[in-house]
Amino acid sequence: MTVTFQEMSKLIQSNQLGKADKILSRTQLHNAYWHYFSSVIALKKCWFDTAKMHIEMARKLKPNYEPFEEFYVKLMSRSRGYSNDYHHSSRYRRRGCDCCDCDCCPSISCCDLICMDQICECFGGDLIDCI
Repeated sequence: MTVTFQEMSKLIQSNQLGKADKILSRTQLHNAYWHYFSSVIALKKCWFDTAKMHIEMARKLKPNYEPFEEFYVKLMSRSRGYSNDYHHSSRYRRRGCDCCDCDCCPSISCCDLICMDQICECFGGDLIDCI
């Protein structure tokens, strides 16, 4: 079954990811478009590493192709909101304390401590055992 670029785009836009994924898995030729669509589907599933891997391969197979470049920029700009450096971003450091890298000065609020404890517990640790 041969599917055009537009048909595959429609499937993905209408959130028919299962059907689109099935078509891709049956496709023997893993060309730039195959990697592009795999990347778009992976992003919709929030599989960012897989999306990045596939769009990078698509860009390598078809350099300077505008839709691939635009998607790559869109994908890479998503992470900026999450990966800003905590210690140097004013968005996270509201109290203006730049006294140390560990952020252990007395100006840490209870809310900050509870949030840090919750994050620590998500990874199997326990920052504050009484919470």
